[in-house]
Amino acid sequence: MKRKLIMAIGPVIVAVVLLIAVFTLPMFEGKITHETLKNAAVVSQVKVKRSDSIYRAAMKDPQFIPFFGSSELQRYDPFHPDALADKYKRDYTPFLIGHAGTESLDHYLTMQAMGDSLNNKKMVFFVSPQWFVKKGVSKGAFNANFSTLHAIDFINNSGIGETERRYVAKRILHYGSTKADTIITNALENISNGEELTTIQKKYIAAKRTILEKNKDVLGSHIPDNSWDLLNKQEKKLPETYNTQSLDSLALKIAEKNTTNNEFRIKNSFYTKHVEQNLERLNGSQKHFNYLQSPEYADFQVVLQELARQNVDVQFVVTPVNSKWREYTQLSQEMLDEFSTKIDHQITSQGFKVIDLTKKGTEPYYMQDTIHLGWRGWVDLDTKIKPFLEDKKTNTPHYKIDSYFMSKEWQQKK
Repeated sequence: MKRKLIMAIGPVIVAVVLLIAVFTLPMFEGKITHETLKNAAVVSQVKVKRSDSIYRAAMKDPQFIPFFGSSELQRYDPFHPDALADKYKRDYTPFLIGHAGTESLDHYLTMQAMGDSLNNKKMVFFVSPQWFVKKGVSKGAFNANFSTLHAIDFINNSGIGETERRYVAKRILHYGSTKADTIITNALENISNGEELTTIQKKYIAAKRTILEKNKDVLGSHIPDNSWDLLNKQEKKLPETYNTQSLDSLALKIAEKNTTNNEFRIKNSFYTKHVEQNLERLNGSQKHFNYLQSPEYADFQVVLQELARQNVDVQFVVTPVNSKWREYTQLSQEMLDEFSTKIDHQITSQGFKVIDLTKKGTEPYYMQDTIHLGWRGWVDLDTKIKPFLEDKKTNTPHYKIDSYFMSKEWQQKK
């Protein structure tokens, strides 16, 4: 009888012991080497969720410069920022943060997880006009990227001002991202109401953070070593010597060869997969699009405030729209111009730098598809950000944060 009992529960006990070992013993944690970080810099974040240890280690390494953005970062061609930096042996590697669906609020929470590793760091941050729709980031997109661990880091960050804390807590609650966890939800409700956390909430959150962090360290530190395969293949098409005119000519040649099945200068494969079958329906489909009134302006403002707290020397880039596609879908150029004026004002009036590319959508082959930079666009952007990235002087930013940009009035101002 005793033997049967041991045979029955023995495997369960062994499994539990192994599970505890995996999540507690250092030997099971992935070792973070420079090579690991280089692979992590370009790994698909849809397939691999990086651990916070990876983020913090990368931000502390001067080789890696964070490039925050969304789907444009995955438009790999020979002129992608990582391909150019690697080919020409530059002393920096863009560390890509973001993919389709990541917008300001998600980036803000990722920054919370990075802690003080962002302090005095250089950064490039892409801003897409398409983020600034009427309701802001969609529930599906936000929750797909949501991390409870990052939300806990936000809750624990005592350096955030009261107005910002209450705003961000309300936004997380709005999306229902923590509804499966009653205690964290209640803690966010307390913050949104300007109330202190209870002792039970604090102890629970501390314990949960330990478990989640260990979980992510074990699972998120194992970065595949083939992350660069696609980019290395693209790099082989580049000339051996860096020359912007040669690169622009090559970009034009490659783009012309890859945009032969449509009139919009959209990459053939993208056009076939995403546009061709819906072409008639998409005619005039963006006539009433409006990027001037959105909660995204306040979400973006809390990003600016976090960057200012960390003294990050950041170069913002506002991305353009393919003008041929804009005309076909009847997206208003006047509205885009007003958006450009509004977002540039929010950025520059508080002391931040911006490269506004919204007028560049008319240049042939500047865009790889409808809204994403590619080919000649990457080459042109490289000439603009290369001096900033290669300047090793420590520039102390002097930001003048104005919380008015979080207000409903600014969010709705046309």
